[in-house]
Amino acid sequence: MGSLFKAPKPPGESQESINARKAEQAKLAAEQAELDAIAKDQDRKRKKNLIGMASLQDDELGGYSGFKKKKMGSSITGA
Repeated sequence: MGSLFKAPKPPGESQESINARKAEQAKLAAEQAELDAIAKDQDRKRKKNLIGMASLQDDELGGYSGFKKKKMGSSITGA
C-alpha cells in the first residue's frame, strides 16, 4: 500500500491523448505556415506594385496614372 501522507499519483497520459495533441500541433503548424505564405505573397505583390489599377495598365500607356496633374504656372480652367 501507499503512504498515508502522500497524494496518489495521477495516471499517465494515454496514447490516444498523446496522438491527439500531436495531431493538433501539426494542424496548427500547417495553418501557421499557410498564413506565413499568404503574408509573404501579399508583401511581394505590394512591393512589386501588382495590386490595384496600376497593375492592370499596359506598358504602352507609359506614365498615365488616371489622374489629372496640375502643371506649375498653369491654371486648370485655362482662363
